[in-house]
Amino acid sequence: MNQSLQDVGTRPDRAWNALIASTATHAIVHESFYAGDRGSRVSAWLWSKGATEVGTFGTHRVFALNARHSF
Repeated sequence: MNQSLQDVGTRPDRAWNALIASTATHAIVHESFYAGDRGSRVSAWLWSKGATEVGTFGTHRVFALNARHSF
């Protein structure tokens, strides 16, 4: 995948479309690896796109992606 996921904060629709186009079924957010509250904002972005959190391991969150929310 290209660098579209770096655009979550500035171009969230582009990032989401790239994620769905990759045919990924799940995403993992390592929240503690991001500076400040950026990790929790990435998780919130996934929730806003209809992703479902299926597991939490410390500060790591696993999301099932729902491609129906791609546009």
